[in-house]
Amino acid sequence: MILKYAGFWRRLGAALIDVFIFIPLYPSLFSGCTHWKTLFLESLGTGLLYTFYVVYCHGRWGQTLGKKITRIRVTKLDGTRINWRIAFLRYFVDFAFTILSFVVSTATFLSITDFNSVVCGVQPDIGYVDLVSLAWIIWICSDLAVLLFNKKKRAIHDFIAHTVVIHAHVPKDSSIPSNAGTHPILGSIFVLFVGLFFGLIIWGQGESLYNTTDFEVETTIPQEIEIGQVFSMDFVFKNNTNEPIEIEEIEFDSSFFYMFSFQNVVPTPIESDELFQFRYWIFDQQLLPEETKKITFSFHPIRTGIFTGNIELCSSDLECVGINLVIQVHNEVIENP
Repeated sequence: MILKYAGFWRRLGAALIDVFIFIPLYPSLFSGCTHWKTLFLESLGTGLLYTFYVVYCHGRWGQTLGKKITRIRVTKLDGTRINWRIAFLRYFVDFAFTILSFVVSTATFLSITDFNSVVCGVQPDIGYVDLVSLAWIIWICSDLAVLLFNKKKRAIHDFIAHTVVIHAHVPKDSSIPSNAGTHPILGSIFVLFVGLFFGLIIWGQGESLYNTTDFEVETTIPQEIEIGQVFSMDFVFKNNTNEPIEIEEIEFDSSFFYMFSFQNVVPTPIESDELFQFRYWIFDQQLLPEETKKITFSFHPIRTGIFTGNIELCSSDLECVGINLVIQVHNEVIENP
């Protein structure tokens, strides 16, 4: 049997189609805020259903809907059909990361809130969630590297399950490409460095001090507050250059205002409005070399729960830093220890 191996773009297209199929099953992606119970059930249900979908379709037909549309199929090395065991083995690592990510994320949330809380914004990347995310990125990059740099276009999960991905309809005169490709280990090393680079960027997103070439921003943001209690967010900017720069704008994720009501900002901005999914304030505050300035926002919470989201701060040359927020709102007075 002549096998024509499926390349990167067909496999990527199939994967994207499969992911898009499941997006409607995750309605929280389209809402700024949701109850933690809903998010919990959606994450667990979608993860298990997607696993069943991938394993069943591969075990039954050798292809998911995405692979059917892109006309590729998973087979054994000799081109014969795979069975259920091989289908599960092929997806096992991604399934393990899905479960691990769900368990760690759930434990992280429950350590700072409960099932009756409202969750706004995106899931916080804190604690062991970062470790799982970094490990998953490294796995995906390694998988991609091996696919790109071997003759039969096999990813690591193909080597684990002893499978290949081929074109479902191959003309009689088709043949395997003659180029041997680069050794998989060399490709893995290259893409691993890329994965580590982006992974370390994600790892550093939870710090309270964010440095850029031109300026640094130190923040004072409470992590726990009482419902109805007015609180402040301080942003202290410092110019690290020899030239004057300007604090251009501060943007808040729009989901922030589902839980918090804006009270005041000092100094007074020259403009404020909503743009897409962000609300922004423009200041044009000039910073001389080595000068520091503070901007203070005041809010009060209008709902209990936990907010996780992002604030972006930009200078006049559009150099920006992003700050992740995790703020829990209690329904009762917090007693200081």
